[in-house]
Amino acid sequence: MLGLSFIGEPWVVLVVGLSGYLLAVKRQNLAVEHVFSYTAVAYGLNILLKLALHRRRPHGRVVRTLGLQSYSFPSGHAFGSLILYGLLAYLSLKYLAQPLAAFITIIALIGIFLNGVARVYLGSHFPSDVLAGWCLAAISLVVVIGLAF
Repeated sequence: MLGLSFIGEPWVVLVVGLSGYLLAVKRQNLAVEHVFSYTAVAYGLNILLKLALHRRRPHGRVVRTLGLQSYSFPSGHAFGSLILYGLLAYLSLKYLAQPLAAFITIIALIGIFLNGVARVYLGSHFPSDVLAGWCLAAISLVVVIGLAF
């Protein structure tokens, strides 16, 4: 479960997102550059929302062991994994041939789902934290795709 949670770690999301942005710059794809930039802004807004709401984390073993001190609602892991890997799924469907695009999309969706399940299983979040992160990320993803394309 820690491995599944890893794909939503903020630094992993940042590295993958920055890599996508730099690849778009290299390929001179302005729309993809913009969508990655808008995604970063949305992720920042999620962090601000978390700071504004101040919901405490559950008192699980993992929270105590890892010393998690950030707030719980909405889940940043759930938000980050859905907006980033959802974006990668969208871009693969838009730019890659089948069946590769479908394979990437399925893997991304499974990873997003399992990341959220892992966060609850590990006791890092309440289920409502993960659901809120997913809902906000889905809305944000639709907005950023609409703005960029």
